[in-house]
Amino acid sequence: MKLLISVQSLEEAKIAVNSGCDILDIKNPSEGSLGANFPWVLKDIIDSFPDMRCETSATIGDLYHKPGTASLAGYAVASLGIKYVKAGLYDSRTYEQAVEMISTVKRAVEMANKKSCFVACGFADWRKFDGLSPQNLVRATIKAKGDIVLLDTFIKDGSNLFDNIEVDELFQLVDTCHKSGIRCALAGSIKLVDLGRLVKISPDFIGVRGAICSDQKNRKSSIDADRTAEFVQRVKKISAKRSNFSD
Repeated sequence: MKLLISVQSLEEAKIAVNSGCDILDIKNPSEGSLGANFPWVLKDIIDSFPDMRCETSATIGDLYHKPGTASLAGYAVASLGIKYVKAGLYDSRTYEQAVEMISTVKRAVEMANKKSCFVACGFADWRKFDGLSPQNLVRATIKAKGDIVLLDTFIKDGSNLFDNIEVDELFQLVDTCHKSGIRCALAGSIKLVDLGRLVKISPDFIGVRGAICSDQKNRKSSIDADRTAEFVQRVKKISAKRSNFSD
């Protein structure tokens, strides 16, 4: 289980990289759950770590259903050398729309960089805004031969992933992804106390930001070095224990 740390600046990126995170995720919390940052911020961060050991990820926004616009954004981010290009399918509300969006953005990402992967992102709290259901997100990703599914929360109202979806449903979603050869990521105001449940569910990745911010009630505040290091170490420790148990 790899840990993805979301950052919004070079200063935060230094904290995340120094903590030993598995994936450095660049986003802009001011523009939403999967808000896109500026290309010069992405380039500045990438250029500042020529020997970076962790993988990189970046968001292209909580998107309206405009596959052409989304494809151009995905192409641009992949062309910067980002490994994982993440798009929030906020306005792709049907299975058919999701298939169209995933297919086109994935094609654009691969066109720009054969080493990049497209991450189709949906929301556990989809009922609150009549969005795409997690089941349709997974079905559409399978149909479009996508790479990775991410389930996050769109509305940051104090509730988290587990407040919006049942654990049994998460088990089923992750299992369906794995049986179809798709990797799965879980996020959504995840805290240290949630790690036990997450390890049992066994996603390939988990994402965090709010739990490591200096102001625990404001995910737009800067991440804290001590909280970040603690989260990274806890994930590594619990993942190692599970790996040893499996062996």
